[in-house]
Amino acid sequence: MNNNTKTREMILIALFAALTSVGAYMTIVLPFTAVPFTMQILFVAFAGALLGAKNGMISQLIYMIIGLAGIPVFSGATGGIQSIIKPTFGYVIGFALFAFVTGYIINKMNKLTIPKVFFAIMVGLMLEYAVGVTYMYFIFNLYMGKEITYLTAIGWGFTPFILFDTIKCFIVAIVATYLIPVLKKQSLI
Repeated sequence: MNNNTKTREMILIALFAALTSVGAYMTIVLPFTAVPFTMQILFVAFAGALLGAKNGMISQLIYMIIGLAGIPVFSGATGGIQSIIKPTFGYVIGFALFAFVTGYIINKMNKLTIPKVFFAIMVGLMLEYAVGVTYMYFIFNLYMGKEITYLTAIGWGFTPFILFDTIKCFIVAIVATYLIPVLKKQSLI
């Protein structure tokens, strides 16, 4: 790997960390859920699909580290180490897993098709939800002392979002299916 390739990788990793931050500011908070609607899923899916498993995951880990360092990049314009005890922090942790798994599955494909890429992204999204909902459940029950059932956590952190996140993931699948071969041909990824 030459210096130009390393530089390009670092720029793309930083770009997707920044895009995830921007996605956190594109927020709608609804009164019936503990989790805000954001555009972060779109950018995390693109990070995994376009950067691959390792670099997609690194972009999301950098996003998380920047937020934990105190820069207000998390949804609601928050940041800092205290974010760890927020019920929604599990989704931030899940971003790295989402990007890694999506990139890993896509990298194993011989031929990209929209259904295959969509499947890869949806597997990543389901793992994202599993981490986020489970974390929320434990924070409410163990830290905040507010007993909720796991079904309540699913109702707050999964059910209201799955349709819109699936649409975002489908858009990423369409774009990525056509964009990945072009970017690879140009040696951009």
